[in-house]
Amino acid sequence: MKRVSYRLSAYSSDLFGVASALFELGGLTVIHDASGCNSTYTTHDEPRWYDMDSMVYISALTESDAVMGNDKKIIDDIIRTAKESKPKFIALTSSPLPMIMGTDFKGIARLIQKHTGIETMGFNTNGMNTYDAGISESLAELALRFCKNSDSSNSPRDNSASASTSSAKKINLLGITPLDFSINGNAEALKKYYESQGYEVLSTWAMGNTLEELIYGAQNADLNIAVTLSGIKTARVLKSIYGTPFITECPIGKNFTSFYKKENNTSRPHPDKKTRNEKVVIIGEGLISLELKACLIKDFGFNDVKIISPLKLAGQIFEDDINLTDKEFLSKSDYFITDEEEDIAQISQNADIIIADPLYNRICTYGKKASEIKTRFISFPHDAYSGRIFHDELPEFIFDGTDNWLKDYLGEAE
Repeated sequence: MKRVSYRLSAYSSDLFGVASALFELGGLTVIHDASGCNSTYTTHDEPRWYDMDSMVYISALTESDAVMGNDKKIIDDIIRTAKESKPKFIALTSSPLPMIMGTDFKGIARLIQKHTGIETMGFNTNGMNTYDAGISESLAELALRFCKNSDSSNSPRDNSASASTSSAKKINLLGITPLDFSINGNAEALKKYYESQGYEVLSTWAMGNTLEELIYGAQNADLNIAVTLSGIKTARVLKSIYGTPFITECPIGKNFTSFYKKENNTSRPHPDKKTRNEKVVIIGEGLISLELKACLIKDFGFNDVKIISPLKLAGQIFEDDINLTDKEFLSKSDYFITDEEEDIAQISQNADIIIADPLYNRICTYGKKASEIKTRFISFPHDAYSGRIFHDELPEFIFDGTDNWLKDYLGEAE
């Protein structure tokens, strides 16, 4: 039976991606559901919940409201709450039941905005797509709503990525939430890396900044960098509004060289390495996995590294209009987009090393005796997959943090 998991878990859903992306921005986020979705998000997927206030609510959809299609209740509740709390914006997301009912979220959003005067966004999430789709849609919609009428203080940009990056100083980092980077220092390490390369990081979409800071960053950046595939749609929106070029990269491994330095021929030469013939499989977010593959090849000498990405946006990495920094490591024959358990098991079964969230270890051990297990499993916890279960094992994996994490498994990087 397709898309049924009996050994593995499921990734965080698209509506949780919306809630995560908007969590710190002062908005009112409403999950239209009976009650279960909100508790799942707050207790498993949102590590900031106990340390930071955010207006994430559930609509408490009842059976009779669902059967009768009563949208008045949620509209009245949101209008009343918005008048009391005065959020900077309102976001509505759908769980599977309202999606099945055919609830018109964009229509409801327009009605609420008319009554409150507050920018209101309705997202047609369904609880079936993965979290990356929700992050992508919400950040892009945020850019459309709050940047479209803003005046940029910059002169028009050159749309050529290579020309613009030759003088790029001010940047925004797009597609950052704890679902991919957690709260153990990875988001801060991203900012620190780019500052060490001579950039001024204006904003990170969307951790560690206010809504006003995101808008300012959008107006004044010379370059936008999508550090996950979830940031690409926002980068495209900002390019259409301000002409700001964008690149796609995530600095992983001490020999990572940014697009800017590659364009200016200042990349570090790599010494010849002893080739390692073990077969490696990486499972996770598409761009992070690609950069990890590049690190394994450049820093550790592996030559057979495959990627499995079960996420909704994984295929974006092959689209022609993105300037992908480590494109030379992207191969369709080694990059598999699938969420089928049997496909993942088949691709992984001959691997010598698997790097993935610990829940994927079941793929290695299912139906096998201990003496039959030959694959080495390297734990790479992912908040969007196993939640908080393995936080103690979560590494800082940005730039040289990757090598510090992997050396216990693979030896010193070269």
